[in-house]
Amino acid sequence: MFLAVLRKQGYSAAARQLEMAPATVRRHVETLEARLGVTLFLRNPEGLAPTSAALELGPIAEAMEGSVAAFDRAASGARDEMRGLVKITSGEALGLKLLLPILADIRRTHPGLRFALGIDDRVTPLIRGVADVAVLLSPPRPDDLVLRPAGRFDVGLFAHHRYLEQSGTPQRMADLGAHALIGTEDERLAARVEGKIGLEAAAENFVLVAESVMVQVSAIKASLGIGFCLTAIVAGEPQIVRVLPEVSPLAFMVTVATRAEQEPMARVAFVRDALAEALSTRFATVPADGEDSDPAPPHRLRKAVRA
Repeated sequence: MFLAVLRKQGYSAAARQLEMAPATVRRHVETLEARLGVTLFLRNPEGLAPTSAALELGPIAEAMEGSVAAFDRAASGARDEMRGLVKITSGEALGLKLLLPILADIRRTHPGLRFALGIDDRVTPLIRGVADVAVLLSPPRPDDLVLRPAGRFDVGLFAHHRYLEQSGTPQRMADLGAHALIGTEDERLAARVEGKIGLEAAAENFVLVAESVMVQVSAIKASLGIGFCLTAIVAGEPQIVRVLPEVSPLAFMVTVATRAEQEPMARVAFVRDALAEALSTRFATVPADGEDSDPAPPHRLRKAVRA
């Protein structure tokens, strides 16, 4: 209950998540405060604000949560049997568009497997034991992980054919400065993409800035403008047109990872390998065992001016 209140910063919101009465959650926290001899939360107009003591205890509680979750998953199926729960984390677009059909295929041949899919593109949940398998857009650094490459996934510029019919199709990078663009609130990703393709555009060109990859894709489908996304996400969409196909602003080497200690657990290793193989053979721009040559040198123009 402590973690739920810490994450939601309110008794009512935590109670809804836990499907309990707010008074029960409050009593649990008050009992914990009395036992520890510290104040964990302070009331404010927005709800509850965690104290420094609560913030210090948070990572410890999350580690305990991960250990309990890993124990429950291990207990749900024998180590050498293909049954039980496997917790997977990935980025939003990969999870919703690519992983779900793969998981359906796995279930057809291994009906004893069950899955929990969390939207998180960091390696942290895997390291903490909250997840069994992580699908990552770049190889992680920790050396206590078992990694399976899933191929190279390119990012491209896309627009709905209706937008291009109304606004024209850009023939060169400089033409993007006269078009409506769809951006991202992920400053790190935006800087990498815009730095590669050198967007010659001002802030007013960005008619929508989305915090979600799937919102970006939806905006492209709604004919709002030209945006970038993984080519695999919009593959097979007949209304979506690749703009400036010779330009590949960015590429990700997707990796499927598990913790080394889980290697004897048959279902976890099987799901990791099955995801990596399916992503590589069905969706990757360059399969994991393919010839991975560098994309053509990007066009170099002025970087976008973002106000």
